[in-house]
Amino acid sequence: MNQQQQRLVQIIQKIEIFKGLNMDEVRQILQVCKMRNFAPNELVYKAEAPSDEMLILLKGQLMITSASGEPLGSVISGNPIGEMGVFTGHPRSATVTAATDAGGIAIRKMDVEIMLSRNPGMYVKVLKNMVTILSGRLAQANAQNEQHMRTIMRMRDLMEQRSHSTSEEEK
Repeated sequence: MNQQQQRLVQIIQKIEIFKGLNMDEVRQILQVCKMRNFAPNELVYKAEAPSDEMLILLKGQLMITSASGEPLGSVISGNPIGEMGVFTGHPRSATVTAATDAGGIAIRKMDVEIMLSRNPGMYVKVLKNMVTILSGRLAQANAQNEQHMRTIMRMRDLMEQRSHSTSEEEK
């Protein structure tokens, strides 16, 4: 294995969805990858489009925006984008555009499905990782909802206090 392939193996093994895969399993992934390059401002993925591939960014930076165009964040090299949609079948939740010259390896949904169907051990590892990722996201969403609910309750209490103060002044 050459130095570039070794670097790709290390990057893939750090990605949450592929955590715990051994060298042979990572090599199988690399066999179905295709290099993709993007110029600055080039559309990578569009919100609501089918999630038919994921991208592991190897160089550059990507910008993430909501379907309405609101900035959501960015992705830097060494990180994946679109992996959840590939595994869940949900359409893309955001638009992704290259912020700089960018490039990475793309893995098509169809290739992932074929590869995992041929390797049940690998499939189990990926599914366990997905459960962990989705559980973490659910816990984070629940915590945010709780925080929002506390804020709403405080605002309601303030409005009631002000309403009572105004009523008292009018008497």
